[in-house]
Amino acid sequence: MTVPKFITYPPFESDERVGTLTTTRHALPTMKGGSRAEGEIAHLCRVVGLEVDRLATAQQVHGDVVVRVRASGRMVLPDTDALITCEPGRILAVFTADCVPGLLYDSRSPAVGIFHAGWRGTLANIAERTVSTMIKEFNTRPGDLLVALGPAICGDNYVVGREVGKKFISRFGENNPHITVDDGGIKPDLRGLISAQLEALGVPGKSIYIHPQCTFAEESWWYSYRREGERAERMMSSIWLKSA
Repeated sequence: MTVPKFITYPPFESDERVGTLTTTRHALPTMKGGSRAEGEIAHLCRVVGLEVDRLATAQQVHGDVVVRVRASGRMVLPDTDALITCEPGRILAVFTADCVPGLLYDSRSPAVGIFHAGWRGTLANIAERTVSTMIKEFNTRPGDLLVALGPAICGDNYVVGREVGKKFISRFGENNPHITVDDGGIKPDLRGLISAQLEALGVPGKSIYIHPQCTFAEESWWYSYRREGERAERMMSSIWLKSA
């Protein structure tokens, strides 16, 4: 099978007002080590048909800060891991290589959001904070949200250290179905945990799409920091409201 340069997400495809994508490792083979130099980002946008001057990206510090994007023009929001907007034509993006890219669409407002969640962001409730901020800023109703959790490392391949594992068990419970404890160690399923967080907020389970692939296992499709270390490049996930 020929791997495409990017994928889109089925839950959003029936609504012509919103666009989504995640690039594969074939979109920009030269974006080294997550440096995301502006020239490389501009080239990546050209490859997938996006306008870089409309692009807003988060600095991604593995925190819990959510920022509403209002202004136009290319921008990088410092000290943030999630972005939201109701501005048509404004493209929101995050970069990942095992962490979870989360894309959210409120069709009623309309408004969109995106977040980046590794283990720290999952423990810090970045997904919950993104939804809560959309509720505050756009009067979003969780029941109206469509959510896609993009390609990320799966629980089977994500063994965390003892101290981190203890934090997950303390936060989510010893018998949580999304945390495996066996002879191989403690293995949190980040997308499963995030999905459960979203459902607890009122997002219907049927409205949460989890991409089936694991970034660690599918080397021909995705970059993986756990597999490649510092050599790992990044995928870009984006969501936007289309201009009229």
